[in-house]
Amino acid sequence: MKTRTVRDVIGDPASWENHISDVADSKLPSLVCAKIQDVFSSGNQLRVYTRNAAGVEALSVFFIKDTALRAQVANLLVPGLDVHEAVARQIDE
Repeated sequence: MKTRTVRDVIGDPASWENHISDVADSKLPSLVCAKIQDVFSSGNQLRVYTRNAAGVEALSVFFIKDTALRAQVANLLVPGLDVHEAVARQIDE
């Protein structure tokens, strides 16, 4: 049985889209050494708010239809965790 991670559900942070940011363009800032600031789940959306080492903030939105899976991913994306450490966390199946 293959182990599934948060990355398997929402992708690698380098592929995330940035929906708002405090930089002039909408390109996702580098997430090297970025920390999760907050996670919001509403409807079928999971929103992940991050801040990188330079202090640049971004918001990425993911659509996850499965309510239980969305809740589990949200619970694994703990504020304060390094983004790359967080997406490597295992999902219970």
